[in-house]
Parts: sequence; structure tokens; C-alpha cells
Amino acid sequence: GQISLNDIHVEAGGSSGSQAAINDSDIRDLAGKSSGSQMAFSEWYGATAANTTATRVGGGSTTTNQFPNANATLSTGNKIVVVVVLLRVQSGSGISNGPTSVTVGGQSATLRTISNANVSSLSYGHINSIWTLETTLSGTQFVTGSGTATTGNNSCHIYEVTGHTSATPHSVAVTSNYTGSASTTDTIALSQVNGGSAIFGVTASGFGGSTLSSSPSTTVLNHTFSNLNHAGAHKDNTTAGTTAYTWTNNQSGYFNIVAASFK
Repeated sequence: GQISLNDIHVEAGGSSGSQAAINDSDIRDLAGKSSGSQMAFSEWYGATAANTTATRVGGGSTTTNQFPNANATLSTGNKIVVVVVLLRVQSGSGISNGPTSVTVGGQSATLRTISNANVSSLSYGHINSIWTLETTLSGTQFVTGSGTATTGNNSCHIYEVTGHTSATPHSVAVTSNYTGSASTTDTIALSQVNGGSAIFGVTASGFGGSTLSSSPSTTVLNHTFSNLNHAGAHKDNTTAGTTAYTWTNNQSGYFNIVAASFK
């Protein structure tokens, strides 16, 4: 039968009755159309919003002041490689202390978001970032970066996203409580699509093997140093709209969180 713009928008992950235009990126992605191209409603018959899948494919850490190099084991075919870089830095450090480049198998990744969280009243802070590369590389690939100026206790978490319709993240977000008071929780709001994937990088101070978890739940891999915790996390089958993820540390501390959603 006849389909409407609202039908297409709902399939793309929008809310029924909400504002939409045929040239919106989420609607165009269903039919593989470029912005401003000629379109007919008939091109959307049978179109479905494909789900993405995020998989952790590697990671590394170091107690030195170097980049946390790692190997990633990639599947065959086209995918987005997502590299989450978590670096500890001296208080007062500028964003230039973060990585200036990241490569996967010698191919340059693109910086998608970066958060510099540190204040002079604390002895250290964190510069956390997310980098992406759309590639057909497969097998074991070396991941490295350059330009870091850190104090050691650095980590990276590597994911691949498959089934995507765009190499560019749907959205990115950052948050930190370094300018506030120490807490056992911090919340980040992330815009998502139906059937998409979300990836997080989280650092929090805390002694004695603190661990991080989130609500809504995500698949978390904690990496604990002597006085702080790093974690990478991912979630599939996200729902459309903005979701608030509350991260909990089992000790009071300072958070720095970066996130990206994919479609």
C-alpha cells in the first residue's frame, strides 16, 4: 500500500508524528540516497533500518608515559574501527598533551571527540578521546598513536562496528566532574538511533581496585591501575532519542567520559 513520510521516519528510528523531511540523513540512509538527490517515495518500499553490531577486538595499556599500543583482530569486510584512548596527564595539561594521531594497520584514523579533564587542585587529570577508521583491513593490525605527553597509566580499547550506514558517528558526547566534587557517579547524555551501537571510554580515580558499571547496562571491560580505573564499554540495539547513562564507581572520585553512537 501507499507509504507516508511518517512511515519512513518511524522505520528510520524517529517518533511517530514528529517533524521530518525527506532529505533528513536518517531517512536518506534507509534508501542509500545522497543529500539533495532526486527521490521518490517508491524507493523506500521494503527499506529497513539495519542494526549495527559493536565488538571489542583489542586493547592495551602501559604504566609508562607512552601511547598504549595494542593489536586488534579485525573481521573481513567493511567496518568502522573505533579506538578509545584514555591518557593520564599532569594537572594543568592542555589538549595538546593528548594524541595528535592514531593509526590502525598504518591507516590514519579520524579524531571524533576529545575531553581534557584536569584542574590545578588535583595532582593529575585525563585526556580521553575517540578515533574512527572505516576500512576493509582484516586480521591482526597494530594500533598506535603519537604526540602524547602523559604521566603513565594509559590505556586504549578497540572496537569494530559492522552493519553501519555511515562512517561518521551519529553523535558524540563528553562529560566530566573534575571542576566539581568527587562522586561515585557521573552521567553522560548520548543521542542514539534505533538499532544502533554506542561506545564509551571512562576514567575515574579510586584506590584498591575500583570498578565501573553503567545504567542502562553496557558491556564493560575494566582496567584497574593502582590509583584509578579505566574502562571501555559498548552497547548494541540502542533506542532512538537521547539516553542518559549513569556511570558508577565503587569509590568516590573524578570522572572523565567520552562516548559515540553509530548507525
